[in-house]
Amino acid sequence: MALSKIDVANMLTGTAPVANGGTGVTTAAALANTGNLVLLNSVTTTDATTTNIDFDSTYITSTYDHYFYIGSFKPVNDAADFRFRVFTGGTIQTGASDYGTGAYRDGGTDTNDNTMSYIEVQPGIGNNSSAGEGATVFGYIHDPMTSTQQTRMDFVSQRATGASVHGLATGGGQVTAAEANNGIRFYLSSGNFDTGSKISIYGVKQ
Repeated sequence: MALSKIDVANMLTGTAPVANGGTGVTTAAALANTGNLVLLNSVTTTDATTTNIDFDSTYITSTYDHYFYIGSFKPVNDAADFRFRVFTGGTIQTGASDYGTGAYRDGGTDTNDNTMSYIEVQPGIGNNSSAGEGATVFGYIHDPMTSTQQTRMDFVSQRATGASVHGLATGGGQVTAAEANNGIRFYLSSGNFDTGSKISIYGVKQ
């Protein structure tokens, strides 16, 4: 029997069932319940003037238990570390002991400090700004909207500085207060993100 072609773009309606390779859901929020990552937003810098990359309460909501983030970037300034802060009720938290970080850095000194004004995702790695150099980072943010728990995050970051010189950091951090955090900020210890730097955030339910 000859196979017939089907115009998938124009002739199929409704939701494909799981048995036929579909998800059985029709919205991003429902898709999260299947254990998939749901892309919420991506920010790509179009020039070298961006200091902060924020994801506000439009994206950080009670819909998701956890958030996955991934980014690739290059700083405008040399020796710029990648950092993280949260918003509480729309206000950025910058207190001297609002955060703690524990991290391992290859070829350097480990970090274990619970009296910080940010989470140091790249402790002392110092990303460089020369052509061909830059860094990548990914990880999870846990329970940011749960007011009875500290917001926590995990991270892996890698940088390239020159033809064969690399640095790796792995670890985690937390907000020291148990509170609902409805926004997050990624920024550098000095200067701006260069053109073409990109960070994406996904929602996921446990």
